[in-house]
Amino acid sequence: MTTMHNHEAEQIVCGAAMLNRDVVTEVGGIISAADFYTPKHQIIWQVITDLHNTGEPTDSTAVLQRLMESKELNKVGGGAYLSDLRMSVPSAANAAYYARIIAADAKRREFKQFAARLDQAADTGADIDAVLDHGKTILDAAPQPAWPTPIPLTGHKRQLPEFPVDALPDWLSEMVAAVAEFSQTPPDLAAITGLGCLSTAAARKIDVEVTPGWTESSNGYFVVAMPPASRKSFVVKTMASPIEAIQRQLIEEAAPRIREAKIEKQAAERIAETKADAAANLAVTADAQGSDEAAAEYDDAKNAATEAATAAEELIVPAKPRLLVDNATPETATTHLHNQGGRIAVLTAEGTIFDNITGHYSGKPNLELFLKAHVGDTLDITRRDREENVENPALTLVVALQPDILVDFMRVRKVRTSGLLGRLLFSIPADNRGYRKIRPAPIPASTRDAYNKNITTLVRSLLDIDATHTIAMSPAADRAIQIVHTDIEDKLKENGALRHIADWGGKLVGNTARIACLLHLAKHFTTGWNKPIDADTVNEASLIAFYFIDHALSTFDDVGTDEVTRDAGHVLDWITTQNTSRFNKRDLFRGVRSRIPRAGQLDPALGLLESHGYIKALPPAARHGPGRPPSPVFLVHPEFANQGGTTQTVTSQHIPVPAANQAQHQ
Repeated sequence: MTTMHNHEAEQIVCGAAMLNRDVVTEVGGIISAADFYTPKHQIIWQVITDLHNTGEPTDSTAVLQRLMESKELNKVGGGAYLSDLRMSVPSAANAAYYARIIAADAKRREFKQFAARLDQAADTGADIDAVLDHGKTILDAAPQPAWPTPIPLTGHKRQLPEFPVDALPDWLSEMVAAVAEFSQTPPDLAAITGLGCLSTAAARKIDVEVTPGWTESSNGYFVVAMPPASRKSFVVKTMASPIEAIQRQLIEEAAPRIREAKIEKQAAERIAETKADAAANLAVTADAQGSDEAAAEYDDAKNAATEAATAAEELIVPAKPRLLVDNATPETATTHLHNQGGRIAVLTAEGTIFDNITGHYSGKPNLELFLKAHVGDTLDITRRDREENVENPALTLVVALQPDILVDFMRVRKVRTSGLLGRLLFSIPADNRGYRKIRPAPIPASTRDAYNKNITTLVRSLLDIDATHTIAMSPAADRAIQIVHTDIEDKLKENGALRHIADWGGKLVGNTARIACLLHLAKHFTTGWNKPIDADTVNEASLIAFYFIDHALSTFDDVGTDEVTRDAGHVLDWITTQNTSRFNKRDLFRGVRSRIPRAGQLDPALGLLESHGYIKALPPAARHGPGRPPSPVFLVHPEFANQGGTTQTVTSQHIPVPAANQAQHQ
């Protein structure tokens, strides 16, 4: 009996579309979701098609997120099956071949069903003409998919996703939802502050092994930009409250030891002073008498005074234990790290720390601490009165601030060139001011109690770990992180979505692993540090990481640091004046040379326009004979071609005031 479906072909087509979204365009006229035989492949292909038609990525992470939102992830075998699909694809180049196999199998199944219906109609006397009419439709060609709606170039018009709260463990997601509801704020800030609390617990206690030989710390740097009167302080304070409670308990527990150490040191210092005075008196006597006996007495007294002074200096009075501070200068943060065993968290609803970093008050930027304390590089600081050496420092940052403060911070040249921006995970939640409920539901006591208890358990359990412990990936998690890595690496290619912010994108795999580590600990509490991370946790972390991609793109757009977006605007200006459905790169350069002086600048701009759905690159034309190769050709979205679409002009001076534009994110 002839097989009516090809399971491998279905897997390859689904996997190829997650490798390269252009596959959907290529095979969209050949197959539809209904042509797949396997139900889970039907679901996956429908999700891929829906994502493509709305201009969104079709990579495995985007598919995973959509399946989680629709509660269909388990129906398709979970995130692990998506990983298997990606790993099983030899090449996306042959997707059309396998799509035709799927289409042919679907036609055969339809013919078989038609034959059965025709045979049944003949036996029962049913309307054979109606059955025949249905049979004629089997050969109708599937309609070609339309171009997706282009994604706006400018950051303040970018449709930003809401934080994927479902990717968090239940006890944390429930608290985030309750705080967001009661405060009438988007869930983003509560969720990110929750991650910051997990980071506060794990920093310098736990590292994560991304791959053999590549280890990341578990601390994170998070920045949330929200306009004034957005209730930032309430959210940060509420989510951080169990950390503050633990800190008060630790201070209370340490108070007797600190008092005892102070008394012991004071006593030792007085003994040292007494012996120093005695030695000084004997020095006078020895000088006056000039005898060997007096000199020997002085030497003995001097040695005793020196030993007493050394003993007093070696007595250390412990600093008050701290887990977090509301704000800090680079100098005080360094001192806190030195005093607290190399880790401290700054969870704040003010942007003052960024003013301190840029030297707004001192006149001198100080970025060293914030660069080194993200990756664990040793801090060696010499001050006038002391030296502070901190090995493997781990700073956690959650800064909720007004957008204009973030704009000013990111426009400081030393900040842009230092690499610090690449370490920050940005969020720009929707502005819902004016649309908030007047009497929202309070935070349920059970939800708050569970959150406080779990954070306390996690912090307390990790406090007892002396040496840093490294958590590994399970084999399935390793495959999942490889897929995430591949997706991100694709976005860093010459025409990729992250090429113009490669410093940020290049650190995203490491940040994904850090988030996976935090989620893992939040699931397992006291035992998490002693077991590997699973694939589902990596998939959940990737949803959060890819959320940060959209927000980072918007952030860099908004502050005007993105020259590629400016160049893309110039290219789009030129395209809309040509009234053509296609153009080549050589003609384009001639038309925009006055504004884009180097041809090399066109590639990232064209890549950005393609990723946003404005243009499509055609396959390279064959080269015949000597001479220059044919210039690359691009198709133009109909709305911006012969139909005369309107353009967005983006210039280097375009620095929007985010507070005035946040409503457009909704």
